[in-house]
Amino acid sequence: MKKVCHKFDLLNDVNPWESFWEIYQKYNSHYWKHRQELNLNREAILEHSFEKTLNKLNFEKLLSKSLADHYWSYFCSTYYYEENAIELISYLHPKYSLGLITNGYSDSQRKRLEVSGLIPYLSSIVISDEVKVMKPNKQIFDISFTQLNRLNDEVLYIGDSILHDFQGAKNAEIDFCFYNRNNLKIIGHEEPKYIINSLEELFNIL
Repeated sequence: MKKVCHKFDLLNDVNPWESFWEIYQKYNSHYWKHRQELNLNREAILEHSFEKTLNKLNFEKLLSKSLADHYWSYFCSTYYYEENAIELISYLHPKYSLGLITNGYSDSQRKRLEVSGLIPYLSSIVISDEVKVMKPNKQIFDISFTQLNRLNDEVLYIGDSILHDFQGAKNAEIDFCFYNRNNLKIIGHEEPKYIINSLEELFNIL
């Protein structure tokens, strides 16, 4: 995102990166959360998010389409590894069948997985855009169980979202490990079976 902002000269002393990102995240989160009721596809979510952000910062709103296109191109071709991610996957892969469940778009997730080099480690990849069902719906987990040839009592699901991951794990009746990288307080929910603040802690669990 920052690369796109620099390309279009959107950052300066009056509008620093932190301000742009905070405003964009607010709008993007809103449109992503309400995309079904608003009948928004991926292109519309991005364009509306950029349009609202540009308007808030007094930039030309006509840039929103170009910004969305450039951002999506960068997004689909980049990836970021959390600290200890590669070491953990290399450790787990010989011992367990690994799978991925994501609420995302097929074109971006497939491309990012490819450039990240993770595909050979995964026995199952379930993308909501492809199976037409999203977390926390139990069905998307059932699809993964079938691909992995595992029963729900043989599965540990690791995720960083209480709404989509923890609730989904409860719906699917599987154990859950909450990756709480931001030290969030869990309010109004029972505690997950495991809570970790760094991926390194998983070495002591698995």
